[in-house]
Amino acid sequence: MHAPFQTCTFCSQENIVLRNTQAFCRFEREPATRGHLLVIPFRHATDFTSLTADERAGVLIIIDVNACANWSAFEEELRAILVTMLVNA
Repeated sequence: MHAPFQTCTFCSQENIVLRNTQAFCRFEREPATRGHLLVIPFRHATDFTSLTADERAGVLIIIDVNACANWSAFEEELRAILVTMLVNA
C-alpha cells in the first residue's frame, strides 16, 4: 500500500467475502441496507473509468459472482431482494 493511502477507509481488508487479483469484496462497516457490500479495486483510482480494462473486469467478475452464484445465500441469510450497482465515475 502506498504511503498516502495508509489511512484509506476503503483499503481495510476486514470481513472479505470474495477476492481476485484485481479487487476484493467486503461488507460495509456502516451498511445502508442489509447485506451492503463494497467491491473495491486494489489500486487507488479516482473513478471506475480510471481503472485499467483488467481492473474493471476484476471488479465486474466479483459483482457477477456475488449477484449470481451467491444469490440464494444472500436471499436466505440477508433477506436481500435486489442487487444495485453504484459506480463512482
